[in-house]
Amino acid sequence: MSENIIKRKVLIAEDDINSFRLLKAVLKDYDCELIHVDDGQKAVDACKNDNTIRLVLMDIKMHGMDGVTATKMIKQINPDIIVVAQTAYATNDDIEMYRDVFDAYLTKPLNLVELKRVLNQLCKK
Repeated sequence: MSENIIKRKVLIAEDDINSFRLLKAVLKDYDCELIHVDDGQKAVDACKNDNTIRLVLMDIKMHGMDGVTATKMIKQINPDIIVVAQTAYATNDDIEMYRDVFDAYLTKPLNLVELKRVLNQLCKK
């Protein structure tokens, strides 16, 4: 178990159930509470209504509000929240364009070693 995200509340904004299940499986090794939403507006609402969320794993392409728009709104609500983009639609131009929006950027299919590295790096106590 990692000591880095112990007792953290993690929001997973993901509309693909298989991607959500993968993230959930990885995070079972961490002592954190998971919340799942399937669109950007629900992610914004969750962060607005629960100021104990410390980490958001944000899909960029979702039905309804996209992850970029949602992240910008979430950062206005709580500038200290950590938001990690995870998307299958990642070019070097995309990564550069969103560098100031997200705290980290992961591409799908997710590399589990990279995901854990990012979680451990960004979520230190």
